[in-house]
Amino acid sequence: MKAYLDIALEACTKAGDIIRENFHKKKLIDYKGRINLVTNVDREAEK
Repeated sequence: MKAYLDIALEACTKAGDIIRENFHKKKLIDYKGRINLVTNVDREAEK
C-alpha cells in the first residue's frame, strides 16, 4: 500500500510543479466537452 501512496504523491508533486511553473503564463484554452474548458497546462499536468 505504501508504494501506491508514494507513486500518488510523486504524481501530485509533478503535476503541481507544472501548474506552478505556468501559473503566470498565457494558456491555450480548448474544450474538453461541449461546455468544459481545459488548458494546455491542465493536459500537461494530467500526463
